[in-house]
Amino acid sequence: TATPAPTPNACVRNSLMDAREVVIGAIVPLSRPGAVLTGYAMQTAFNIAVEDLNAAGGIHNLPVRLVTYDTASSAELGARYTERLITLDCAAIIVGGHHQQVALAARDMAHRYGVPLIISSAMADEITSVHVAEIFRISPAWTMIPQMPGHWLAEVGDYNQDDYELAIVVADNSAETA
Repeated sequence: TATPAPTPNACVRNSLMDAREVVIGAIVPLSRPGAVLTGYAMQTAFNIAVEDLNAAGGIHNLPVRLVTYDTASSAELGARYTERLITLDCAAIIVGGHHQQVALAARDMAHRYGVPLIISSAMADEITSVHVAEIFRISPAWTMIPQMPGHWLAEVGDYNQDDYELAIVVADNSAETA
């Protein structure tokens, strides 16, 4: 089945020089069953970043505005709000995506519209394993976690000078998710 064309949007994407502000969209879990405390921490961090950007003159002297939506860890809401951020709120970039299913849905929507998406904490390998040009992650993927101690040891060697170069990874490989 052919993918339907994106619906016409209210945003006209011109150059940054034509804009009056730069909108950053955020999708975070702010209600149950999502990771509410993590969502509030993410929202606070995004607000601080926007305040810092604006205090430094914005982006190319344009004010930055943050628009946040609550995904409640729902893939459907993640896709819906990602599309809304792009088509109605005119977000130039989207950040967030704490849960795997939300990040995957947001990834597909961001790719559909060609808008950058920065995944801040979802760790599923599938999010970036397909190499979608618009998608960036700032946390490691699950398969990277057990590799890190080995890479660290290879880089620093016997850091504590105890004549051992050893790293032990204790991991739960059950199918259950938190």
